Amino acid sequence: MKRALAGSAVLALFLTTNVSAGPGCESPQGEAALRTAALQQYLMVAALTCQRVPAYNGFVVSHQRELQESDRALLQLFMRRDSQRGDANYNAYKTWLANAASMRSLHDPRFCEIADSAFGAAVGRPLVDVVQERPVPLDINEVECAANSPMQHHAALESR
Repeated sequence: MKRALAGSAVLALFLTTNVSAGPGCESPQGEAALRTAALQQYLMVAALTCQRVPAYNGFVVSHQRELQESDRALLQLFMRRDSQRGDANYNAYKTWLANAASMRSLHDPRFCEIADSAFGAAVGRPLVDVVQERPVPLDINEVECAANSPMQHHAALESR
């Protein structure tokens, strides 16, 4: 229960930053950065939970440049939204994604199967193409534009 509340508090911090509301409110590069972070955090959790460390290491090595560029774009997105708390919000968002993936791994019997599919989808393809397909059920649309309450966003991620 404390963990769920902490996750909601982190999400609330993210949602209270300077974010515009409405569908498609982020640039394509910003949306790709948000989705890439969600994919990477999901696969990181899968590496540990599903004993897929070699697959995760292969993913990171083969997409290293893309992951680094996306991470820089993600940090810039958060700094644009809030120059004073951007770095903290960036870290909170990535932590929140990892926690959401971890919670999903506890409740979704298909968690490892989905991760295996995502690992396979990423082989030999540009990462931007992979994340557009949304291969993992951590849909950041609710978070991306932040139009509703933190608990609704948290519930939306947990229910997928």
